[in-house]
Formats: sequence, C-alpha cells, structure tokens
Amino acid sequence: MKRTGILLFGLSLLLIIGCNKDDEVDYLTPLVGTWETYSFAATGCNDPNDNGTITCTGAPCFTIAINSNGTYLLTDNIDASTETGTVSVDATTITICETGETDCDAENYTLTGNTLLIVSTDEDDGCTLTINLEKQ
Repeated sequence: MKRTGILLFGLSLLLIIGCNKDDEVDYLTPLVGTWETYSFAATGCNDPNDNGTITCTGAPCFTIAINSNGTYLLTDNIDASTETGTVSVDATTITICETGETDCDAENYTLTGNTLLIVSTDEDDGCTLTINLEKQ
C-alpha cells in the first residue's frame, strides 16, 4: 500500500511539472494592436427603430488599441469619448471590461487574418450588435 502511495505521488508530481504555462494557448497576442471600424449594425432589437447600420466617414466610428498586458484604450469618435479597461480572451469569447466596472460580459468573436468580428447581444434592448474591425 505504501509503495502504491509513493507511485501515485510520483506520477502526480510528474504531471504537475509537465503541465506548465507554456502549454497554454495564447489567444491575446493575435489581438494586440490597433483596430478600427467604420460601420456596425444592430439587428433583432425590441424596438424596430433601433435596427440598422451606422456608418462613419472621414474617421472610424471607433478605434480600440489592445495592449500585450491585457489592457485597452477605446476611442469613440461618435461620442467624442475614450475609455480604458482590460481585455481577456479564449478561443471564442472576448471580454472587454471598462475600468471601474465589475459586470463584464463575454462576447463572441472570430478572427480571420486582419479582421476581427465581434457579435454581442444587449439584454436590455434585445439588439444584436455586429462589429467588423480591421487591424491597422
């Protein structure tokens, strides 16, 4: 029995040592950089008047700079405002959490080359927001 315990301890130790952080997939690095969008669409809104596409000319509707340390700076050219916060990602979801906020939602995303597509649904108004960003 003692021998079995030692064997199990040894195997557990090997598994712990063998599983290090280098084995984890890094989903953030491909998103690091500056992303811009010149249009976005709202569909499926509770109020049909909220459905539609907003298109910006001259300057992007908004720009988001994602840093390698998991922080971001969002510049909203529609409202002439900025915000900062943190970004975390896994294989299919991106969570953008504004500084000072604790209720942060994970949104679906896909990354294809230099195109980042984020799809989010607002529980309050039912709108599904589709944002297509291009890496600069």
